[in-house]
Amino acid sequence: MSAASLVEILDSAVKIGLGALISGVFTWKVTKSTLQAQDARDRRAQRTADFEKVVSAVEAAQHATAQFVDALGDWAVNRDSEAARQVEGPLNVSKRALEGALVGLGSAHTRLILLGEPDGADALSAYRDAVDAFYREAWNRKDEVTDPELEAAHEALLEPRAALLETLGEAYRAHVV
Repeated sequence: MSAASLVEILDSAVKIGLGALISGVFTWKVTKSTLQAQDARDRRAQRTADFEKVVSAVEAAQHATAQFVDALGDWAVNRDSEAARQVEGPLNVSKRALEGALVGLGSAHTRLILLGEPDGADALSAYRDAVDAFYREAWNRKDEVTDPELEAAHEALLEPRAALLETLGEAYRAHVV
């Protein structure tokens, strides 16, 4: 084998090696970029799912509160009549649903803390406290509360709910969208 052949073989080997190195670095960069983008999508999807769970808990609480108000209003109107037995069952069902919804708000509060949303967690706590206070007052006074008093107390929940929804909306837009 001549020296020229050996130089050609070494030249070819270096070119192949450099080509493989360039190809490997390029592949590594593309893969790294793809994995980072996928990781960002996965984090955004998880964050979205967590926010949706919080919103579902708030919606469940709103729904349970409305059902409780309706059932307690029926009780207030019918408590001194024979119809009281018919409305007592739905009242107890709505009471348990509202208690469950309050527990769900506690879980949602934890999610917001873990998401790094202290303002949302504070607004949720304020809403939960307002719903809990409303529930306790209404239930403890169920044998004397009037329908207008019940509606006025229920309307008082609109402000903390609006503050919560505004805060959640800002957090959602800032971190998910």
